[in-house]
Amino acid sequence: MKVRIISGLVGIVILAGVLACPYTIVLAIAAALLAAVAVWELLYNTGMVKNLVQVIGGMLVSAAGVMAMYFWKTTQNESVVNYGDAHFALEEQARQWSLVLMALPLVYGLFTLVVWLFNAKKLSLNRACYGFLLTLYPTVGFGSMVLLREIPLLDLWPLLLLFAIAWVSDTGAYFVGTFLGKHKMAPKISPKKSWEGFFGGWVISVAFAVGLFFLRIEINPFNPGGIFKTPLLFVPVVVVLAPLSVVGDLCASVIKRRTGIKDFGNIMPGHGGVMDRFDSVLFIAPLLCYALYNPVVISRILGQVYALF
Repeated sequence: MKVRIISGLVGIVILAGVLACPYTIVLAIAAALLAAVAVWELLYNTGMVKNLVQVIGGMLVSAAGVMAMYFWKTTQNESVVNYGDAHFALEEQARQWSLVLMALPLVYGLFTLVVWLFNAKKLSLNRACYGFLLTLYPTVGFGSMVLLREIPLLDLWPLLLLFAIAWVSDTGAYFVGTFLGKHKMAPKISPKKSWEGFFGGWVISVAFAVGLFFLRIEINPFNPGGIFKTPLLFVPVVVVLAPLSVVGDLCASVIKRRTGIKDFGNIMPGHGGVMDRFDSVLFIAPLLCYALYNPVVISRILGQVYALF
Protein backbone atom coordinates (compact mmCIF):
# COMPACT_ATOMS: atom_id res chain seq x y z
CA MET A 1 0.00 0.00 0.00
CA LYS A 2 2.89 2.36 0.83
CA VAL A 3 4.42 1.87 -2.63
CA ARG A 4 1.02 2.39 -4.22
CA ILE A 5 0.45 5.68 -2.37
CA ILE A 6 3.92 7.05 -3.13
CA SER A 7 3.66 6.03 -6.78
CA GLY A 8 0.21 7.62 -7.01
CA LEU A 9 1.43 10.90 -5.51
CA VAL A 10 4.37 11.02 -7.92
CA GLY A 11 1.99 10.39 -10.80
CA ILE A 12 -0.31 13.19 -9.65
CA VAL A 13 2.61 15.64 -9.40
CA ILE A 14 3.80 14.76 -12.92
CA LEU A 15 0.25 15.02 -14.31
CA ALA A 16 -0.28 18.37 -12.60
CA GLY A 17 2.98 19.67 -14.04
CA VAL A 18 2.06 18.60 -17.57
CA LEU A 19 -1.43 20.09 -17.30
CA ALA A 20 -0.19 23.36 -15.79
CA CYS A 21 2.44 23.90 -18.49
CA PRO A 22 1.36 26.90 -20.62
CA TYR A 23 2.74 25.22 -23.74
CA THR A 24 0.02 22.73 -24.64
CA ILE A 25 2.33 20.86 -26.98
CA VAL A 26 3.88 19.38 -23.81
CA LEU A 27 0.54 17.72 -23.04
CA ALA A 28 0.28 16.53 -26.65
CA ILE A 29 3.75 14.95 -26.52
CA ALA A 30 2.99 13.31 -23.17
CA ALA A 31 -0.32 11.98 -24.51
CA ALA A 32 1.40 10.66 -27.65
CA LEU A 33 4.01 8.82 -25.55
CA LEU A 34 1.33 7.38 -23.28
CA ALA A 35 -0.66 6.25 -26.32
CA ALA A 36 2.40 4.46 -27.69
CA VAL A 37 3.03 2.73 -24.35
CA ALA A 38 -0.65 1.76 -24.15
CA VAL A 39 -0.41 0.12 -27.58
CA TRP A 40 2.63 -1.87 -26.42
CA GLU A 41 0.72 -3.01 -23.35
CA LEU A 42 -2.44 -3.96 -25.25
CA LEU A 43 -0.62 -5.82 -28.02
CA TYR A 44 2.69 -7.16 -26.74
CA ASN A 45 2.24 -7.41 -22.96
CA THR A 46 -1.03 -9.27 -23.38
CA GLY A 47 0.69 -11.74 -25.69
CA MET A 48 -1.96 -11.21 -28.35
CA VAL A 49 0.47 -9.76 -30.91
CA LYS A 50 4.10 -10.83 -30.61
CA ASN A 51 5.07 -9.59 -34.07
CA LEU A 52 7.32 -6.64 -33.21
CA VAL A 53 6.94 -5.09 -36.67
CA GLN A 54 3.18 -4.68 -36.18
CA VAL A 55 3.54 -3.64 -32.53
CA ILE A 56 6.16 -0.96 -33.21
CA GLY A 57 4.22 0.18 -36.28
CA GLY A 58 1.13 0.52 -34.11
CA MET A 59 3.03 2.51 -31.50
CA LEU A 60 4.33 4.94 -34.14
CA VAL A 61 0.91 5.32 -35.74
CA SER A 62 -0.73 5.93 -32.37
CA ALA A 63 1.77 8.61 -31.36
CA ALA A 64 1.54 10.21 -34.82
CA GLY A 65 -2.26 10.20 -34.64
CA VAL A 66 -2.31 12.02 -31.31
CA MET A 67 0.15 14.64 -32.55
CA ALA A 68 -1.79 15.07 -35.79
CA MET A 69 -4.94 15.78 -33.76
CA TYR A 70 -3.03 18.41 -31.80
CA PHE A 71 -1.66 20.20 -34.86
CA TRP A 72 -5.02 20.02 -36.64
CA LYS A 73 -6.89 21.62 -33.75
CA THR A 74 -4.30 24.26 -32.83
CA THR A 75 -3.98 25.31 -36.47
CA GLN A 76 -7.74 25.50 -36.75
CA ASN A 77 -7.92 27.63 -33.58
CA GLU A 78 -5.26 29.98 -34.93
CA SER A 79 -7.10 30.39 -38.22
CA VAL A 80 -10.16 31.70 -36.36
CA VAL A 81 -8.25 34.60 -34.77
CA ASN A 82 -6.32 35.56 -37.90
CA TYR A 83 -7.46 37.49 -40.94
CA GLY A 84 -6.54 37.84 -44.58
CA ASP A 85 -3.82 35.69 -46.09
CA ALA A 86 -2.79 34.29 -42.69
CA HIS A 87 -6.34 33.01 -42.13
CA PHE A 88 -6.48 31.19 -45.45
CA ALA A 89 -2.95 29.76 -45.01
CA LEU A 90 -3.84 28.39 -41.58
CA GLU A 91 -7.11 26.98 -42.89
CA GLU A 92 -5.17 25.15 -45.58
CA GLN A 93 -2.77 23.77 -42.98
CA ALA A 94 -5.69 22.58 -40.86
CA ARG A 95 -7.17 20.88 -43.92
CA GLN A 96 -3.89 19.11 -44.59
CA TRP A 97 -3.70 17.87 -41.00
CA SER A 98 -7.27 16.58 -41.29
CA LEU A 99 -6.20 14.62 -44.37
CA VAL A 100 -3.31 13.15 -42.38
CA LEU A 101 -5.79 12.06 -39.71
CA MET A 102 -7.98 10.35 -42.29
CA ALA A 103 -5.00 8.70 -44.00
CA LEU A 104 -3.36 7.25 -40.86
CA PRO A 105 -5.91 4.47 -40.14
CA LEU A 106 -6.03 3.57 -43.84
CA VAL A 107 -2.25 3.35 -44.09
CA TYR A 108 -2.03 1.37 -40.86
CA GLY A 109 -4.79 -0.95 -42.05
CA LEU A 110 -2.82 -1.71 -45.22
CA PHE A 111 0.36 -2.05 -43.17
CA THR A 112 -1.38 -4.57 -40.88
CA LEU A 113 -2.58 -6.55 -43.89
CA VAL A 114 0.93 -6.70 -45.37
CA VAL A 115 2.43 -7.78 -42.04
CA TRP A 116 -0.17 -10.55 -41.79
CA LEU A 117 0.46 -11.73 -45.37
CA PHE A 118 4.17 -12.14 -44.74
CA ASN A 119 3.64 -13.79 -41.34
CA ALA A 120 0.45 -15.76 -41.95
CA LYS A 121 1.88 -18.92 -40.38
CA LYS A 122 2.73 -17.23 -37.07
CA LEU A 123 0.23 -14.35 -36.96
CA SER A 124 -3.46 -15.22 -37.26
CA LEU A 125 -5.79 -12.81 -39.01
CA ASN A 126 -7.84 -12.47 -35.81
CA ARG A 127 -4.80 -11.28 -33.87
CA ALA A 128 -3.74 -8.96 -36.67
CA CYS A 129 -7.21 -7.37 -36.59
CA TYR A 130 -7.03 -7.22 -32.79
CA GLY A 131 -3.77 -5.32 -33.13
CA PHE A 132 -5.36 -2.87 -35.57
CA LEU A 133 -8.42 -2.15 -33.41
CA LEU A 134 -6.52 -1.97 -30.13
CA THR A 135 -4.11 0.51 -31.70
CA LEU A 136 -6.98 2.83 -32.58
CA TYR A 137 -8.44 2.65 -29.06
CA PRO A 138 -5.72 4.52 -27.11
CA THR A 139 -5.07 6.76 -30.13
CA VAL A 140 -8.62 8.07 -30.14
CA GLY A 141 -8.72 8.22 -26.34
CA PHE A 142 -5.51 10.16 -25.77
CA GLY A 143 -6.16 12.24 -28.90
CA SER A 144 -9.52 13.25 -27.43
CA MET A 145 -7.73 14.41 -24.28
CA VAL A 146 -5.57 16.67 -26.43
CA LEU A 147 -8.67 18.03 -28.19
CA LEU A 148 -10.34 18.70 -24.83
CA ARG A 149 -7.37 20.87 -23.83
CA GLU A 150 -7.67 22.91 -27.02
CA ILE A 151 -11.31 23.97 -26.64
CA PRO A 152 -11.30 27.80 -26.72
CA LEU A 153 -12.14 29.62 -23.48
CA LEU A 154 -12.31 26.48 -21.31
CA ASP A 155 -8.60 25.97 -20.56
CA LEU A 156 -8.10 22.97 -18.22
CA TRP A 157 -11.71 22.55 -17.13
CA PRO A 158 -12.67 19.85 -19.69
CA LEU A 159 -9.68 17.70 -18.69
CA LEU A 160 -10.35 18.23 -14.99
CA LEU A 161 -13.94 17.18 -15.62
CA LEU A 162 -12.77 14.08 -17.52
CA PHE A 163 -10.46 12.96 -14.71
CA ALA A 164 -13.07 13.78 -12.08
CA ILE A 165 -15.72 11.64 -13.78
CA ALA A 166 -13.43 8.64 -14.33
CA TRP A 167 -11.08 8.59 -11.35
CA VAL A 168 -13.48 9.87 -8.68
CA SER A 169 -16.01 7.28 -9.82
CA ASP A 170 -13.37 4.55 -9.58
CA THR A 171 -12.12 5.72 -6.17
CA GLY A 172 -15.62 6.20 -4.81
CA ALA A 173 -16.67 2.76 -6.03
CA TYR A 174 -13.60 1.22 -4.36
CA PHE A 175 -14.30 2.68 -0.92
CA VAL A 176 -18.07 2.21 -1.00
CA GLY A 177 -17.65 -1.33 -2.28
CA THR A 178 -15.04 -2.12 0.37
CA PHE A 179 -17.31 -1.15 3.26
CA LEU A 180 -20.79 -1.79 1.87
CA GLY A 181 -20.36 -4.10 -1.11
CA LYS A 182 -22.38 -7.31 -0.88
CA HIS A 183 -23.73 -7.95 -4.36
CA LYS A 184 -21.10 -8.79 -6.97
CA MET A 185 -21.41 -6.83 -10.19
CA ALA A 186 -19.37 -8.96 -12.60
CA PRO A 187 -17.71 -11.77 -10.62
CA LYS A 188 -16.23 -13.51 -13.66
CA ILE A 189 -14.68 -10.30 -15.00
CA SER A 190 -13.83 -8.22 -11.94
CA PRO A 191 -14.60 -10.08 -8.67
CA LYS A 192 -13.98 -7.06 -6.43
CA LYS A 193 -16.62 -4.85 -8.08
CA SER A 194 -20.02 -4.66 -6.44
CA TRP A 195 -23.30 -3.00 -7.34
CA GLU A 196 -23.13 -0.98 -4.12
CA GLY A 197 -19.72 0.31 -5.17
CA PHE A 198 -20.95 1.03 -8.69
CA PHE A 199 -23.86 3.21 -7.55
CA GLY A 200 -21.82 4.77 -4.75
CA GLY A 201 -19.05 5.74 -7.17
CA TRP A 202 -21.66 7.04 -9.61
CA VAL A 203 -23.22 9.37 -7.02
CA ILE A 204 -19.87 10.57 -5.67
CA SER A 205 -18.54 11.21 -9.18
CA VAL A 206 -21.59 13.25 -10.20
CA ALA A 207 -21.49 15.25 -6.95
CA PHE A 208 -17.78 15.97 -7.41
CA ALA A 209 -18.29 17.04 -11.03
CA VAL A 210 -21.14 19.37 -10.07
CA GLY A 211 -18.89 20.88 -7.41
CA LEU A 212 -16.27 21.39 -10.14
CA PHE A 213 -18.90 23.15 -12.26
CA PHE A 214 -19.69 25.69 -9.56
CA LEU A 215 -16.01 26.09 -8.67
CA ARG A 216 -15.34 27.12 -12.28
CA ILE A 217 -18.09 29.73 -12.03
CA GLU A 218 -16.64 30.99 -8.75
CA ILE A 219 -13.13 31.29 -10.16
CA ASN A 220 -14.18 32.62 -13.55
CA PRO A 221 -17.74 34.00 -13.77
CA PHE A 222 -17.38 34.41 -17.54
CA ASN A 223 -19.72 31.92 -19.22
CA PRO A 224 -18.02 30.13 -22.12
CA GLY A 225 -21.26 28.50 -23.23
CA GLY A 226 -21.58 24.88 -24.31
CA ILE A 227 -22.52 22.35 -21.66
CA PHE A 228 -20.83 24.63 -19.10
CA LYS A 229 -23.56 27.21 -19.73
CA THR A 230 -26.14 25.69 -17.40
CA PRO A 231 -26.47 22.73 -15.02
CA LEU A 232 -29.41 21.56 -17.16
CA LEU A 233 -26.86 20.60 -19.85
CA PHE A 234 -23.88 19.83 -17.65
CA VAL A 235 -25.43 17.45 -15.11
CA PRO A 236 -27.11 15.03 -17.59
CA VAL A 237 -23.82 14.63 -19.50
CA VAL A 238 -22.00 13.77 -16.28
CA VAL A 239 -24.78 11.43 -15.14
CA VAL A 240 -24.43 9.46 -18.39
CA LEU A 241 -20.63 9.42 -18.56
CA ALA A 242 -19.96 8.41 -14.94
CA PRO A 243 -21.32 4.85 -15.26
CA LEU A 244 -19.81 4.50 -18.74
CA SER A 245 -16.37 4.96 -17.21
CA VAL A 246 -16.98 1.69 -15.38
CA VAL A 247 -17.66 0.03 -18.73
CA GLY A 248 -14.20 1.11 -19.86
CA ASP A 249 -12.72 -0.44 -16.74
CA LEU A 250 -14.61 -3.69 -17.33
CA CYS A 251 -13.51 -3.85 -20.98
CA ALA A 252 -9.89 -3.65 -19.86
CA SER A 253 -10.58 -6.32 -17.22
CA VAL A 254 -12.01 -8.63 -19.87
CA ILE A 255 -8.82 -8.32 -21.92
CA LYS A 256 -6.69 -9.09 -18.87
CA ARG A 257 -8.83 -12.08 -17.93
CA ARG A 258 -8.78 -13.49 -21.45
CA THR A 259 -5.01 -13.10 -21.79
CA GLY A 260 -4.16 -14.26 -18.26
CA ILE A 261 -2.35 -11.17 -17.00
CA LYS A 262 -2.82 -9.28 -13.73
CA ASP A 263 -1.73 -5.85 -14.95
CA PHE A 264 -1.02 -4.40 -18.36
CA GLY A 265 2.40 -3.21 -17.25
CA ASN A 266 4.44 -1.95 -14.30
CA ILE A 267 5.22 1.61 -15.33
CA MET A 268 3.61 2.77 -12.05
CA PRO A 269 4.60 0.50 -9.14
CA GLY A 270 1.49 -0.62 -7.29
CA HIS A 271 -0.80 0.70 -10.00
CA GLY A 272 0.23 -1.26 -13.10
CA GLY A 273 0.60 0.13 -16.57
CA VAL A 274 -0.81 3.01 -18.57
CA MET A 275 -3.95 1.05 -19.47
CA ASP A 276 -4.52 0.11 -15.83
CA ARG A 277 -4.69 3.80 -14.92
CA PHE A 278 -6.34 5.23 -18.01
CA ASP A 279 -8.77 2.48 -19.06
CA SER A 280 -11.88 4.32 -17.84
CA VAL A 281 -10.54 7.70 -18.96
CA LEU A 282 -9.90 6.52 -22.51
CA PHE A 283 -13.39 5.07 -22.82
CA ILE A 284 -15.27 8.28 -22.00
CA ALA A 285 -12.80 10.87 -23.37
CA PRO A 286 -14.18 10.69 -26.96
CA LEU A 287 -17.76 10.92 -25.63
CA LEU A 288 -17.01 13.98 -23.49
CA CYS A 289 -15.13 15.47 -26.44
CA TYR A 290 -18.20 15.03 -28.64
CA ALA A 291 -20.48 16.58 -26.00
CA LEU A 292 -18.24 19.63 -25.59
CA TYR A 293 -17.74 20.16 -29.31
CA ASN A 294 -21.41 19.64 -30.15
CA PRO A 295 -23.41 21.38 -27.41
CA VAL A 296 -26.23 22.22 -29.84
CA VAL A 297 -26.85 18.53 -30.54
CA ILE A 298 -26.77 17.70 -26.82
CA SER A 299 -29.11 20.61 -26.11
CA ARG A 300 -31.63 19.39 -28.69
CA ILE A 301 -31.56 15.84 -27.36
CA LEU A 302 -32.02 16.99 -23.78
CA GLY A 303 -34.73 19.42 -24.89
CA GLN A 304 -36.73 16.51 -26.28
CA VAL A 305 -36.16 14.52 -23.09
CA TYR A 306 -37.24 17.43 -20.88
CA ALA A 307 -40.33 17.93 -23.05
CA LEU A 308 -41.52 14.46 -22.04
CA PHE A 309 -41.83 15.65 -18.46
